[in-house]
Amino acid sequence: MTTIVFVGAGSVVFTRQLLADIFGFPELADATIRLHDIDPERLSTAEGIATRTGGTAFVALLGGSLVVAPIALLLVVVRFTTFLGAWRWPLGLLAILLPLFVGDPFFDSRWTNWVGLITHKPVTEDYAPILPWLGVVWWGAAAAEWLLAQRPSLLRGRLPRAAHPLAVLGRWSLSFYMLHQPVLIGLLWMLAALRP
Repeated sequence: MTTIVFVGAGSVVFTRQLLADIFGFPELADATIRLHDIDPERLSTAEGIATRTGGTAFVALLGGSLVVAPIALLLVVVRFTTFLGAWRWPLGLLAILLPLFVGDPFFDSRWTNWVGLITHKPVTEDYAPILPWLGVVWWGAAAAEWLLAQRPSLLRGRLPRAAHPLAVLGRWSLSFYMLHQPVLIGLLWMLAALRP
């Protein structure tokens, strides 16, 4: 029998997505899932999701994909709103401020919290809503467009030597994203083991 252990299972959205993927393989249908997290409340939430996901992998897959979906949606929205030009500056400010002043319990559901107009933050560290991030992305797109038109030399040419480490992070961003958590957990575990 296969046993799969999740270390850091309190990252609920990530755990839900992985469980949905695992239960999608017939070979793993009888697998034993073991969850571990240092936060008992998050672990309890993850256990509830694991119990529900076992029989409803499709629903869990839909819910779990909401981490990636807002990022993809942001890119599509930004692509199709380039015609707004300088209007992206005030609209970006509105998108950033709106979640601070507007919230409704309707948006607290896992099916609608991706919008960002929540009254209670979901129990996850992987929460990436459309608002306020649409505003930040609009500002970034508007700033890049302005720089290309007004100061193209700042974006073209050789990268300053001091910025080379940032270029490496940019080229390997997914690898760094996937590795940072196990590396940090390992370092913290080592630190804890060294303490008297």
